[in-house]
Amino acid sequence: MSYEWFLWGLAAVSAAAVSLALASMTRGWKAKVFALGVFPLAISAVMVLRSTARGIDPVEALHIFILCTLDLALMRLVFAGWIRRQWELYDREGRWAQTSAGQLAVFFAAFITGLAVLGASLWGVEEALY
Repeated sequence: MSYEWFLWGLAAVSAAAVSLALASMTRGWKAKVFALGVFPLAISAVMVLRSTARGIDPVEALHIFILCTLDLALMRLVFAGWIRRQWELYDREGRWAQTSAGQLAVFFAAFITGLAVLGASLWGVEEALY
């Protein structure tokens, strides 16, 4: 199997992971169908069209896609407790809690750290297998 095919397979897995993460945060069957069906196809189409239009190497575009989608799925796991508390507050009071600047800073720090860790992991797999 070539490296590019490996990346396409990993991109499909990461699209499924972010779709499941998104579906776990939605309510109602229409939203879940959108999250599981339409969303992965839409983000994949946007990635292919934008990278083709800008002349970006497909391998580089796949790396970016994989890192971003896997990191978003990872953030869903990391912040699962906070998301659950937001839904509980919404069910109880009909509103979301305001996000503070400190909470945003923690999220972005975790997101950037996740990108770095996933990037290093992808590089390690690439070095080991190819």
